[in-house]
Amino acid sequence: MGASATNNSQLEWLGRDTIEIRRLIDSALPSFAAPLADMTDPNRHAKYLVVVDLVWRIWYLAMSIHVLLEQQVYPPAIVLARAVWEAISTLGYLVRHPKFQDEAVVLLAFSYQQLIKQFAHQPNLVKERTEILERMPKDLVAEARRRAG
Repeated sequence: MGASATNNSQLEWLGRDTIEIRRLIDSALPSFAAPLADMTDPNRHAKYLVVVDLVWRIWYLAMSIHVLLEQQVYPPAIVLARAVWEAISTLGYLVRHPKFQDEAVVLLAFSYQQLIKQFAHQPNLVKERTEILERMPKDLVAEARRRAG
């Protein structure tokens, strides 16, 4: 390592890391574009949707942490660090699971069930998410409900 590399702070490295994460996302986008646009297999679509959502979430959280730390606003940065950990853990769990696709559908069903509860006052959202849940495999939606309990 040269002298300039050792003089960098962790905050500066985080700033560079967020740029690198974005570069990696951009380079992977073409491989995700076709599966995300292909709705012929809803469960496969759900798998890609969940993965892309988690990857973007990780990047946004990393950027947010960097900005908060630059401004020396530490408590929210700690909360976001926990959210990054949860997103990375979820992504790791999914891609290593023998039934990756089913687990992605369960996660998506769980998310939709939570949205319905949280936004019960928004009839359009409730109707849309309920209709999607009704088209999902019944056993996977039931599994999402069971795990929520």
